[in-house]
Amino acid sequence: MVARHRDRLWAVALRTTGNREDAADGLQDGLVAAYRRAAAFRGDAAVTTWRHRVVVNACLDRLRAARVRRTEALPDDLEE
Repeated sequence: MVARHRDRLWAVALRTTGNREDAADGLQDGLVAAYRRAAAFRGDAAVTTWRHRVVVNACLDRLRAARVRRTEALPDDLEE
């Protein structure tokens, strides 16, 4: 599954996240999630469509988590 669709899923992850590091992590998360949920696949869509959506969702989850954790330094003159 991975070798056959790796290039297409990589392109999807890269477009979704906008950078290589997040894309690599999101793709890995998505492939692991697809493997774990394979038995729950209902067949409402093509397997490739389903796998594409799982990878996109994993990438978006990673971006959302990063946005929540992002912090900004307080200004130096805060106490003044």
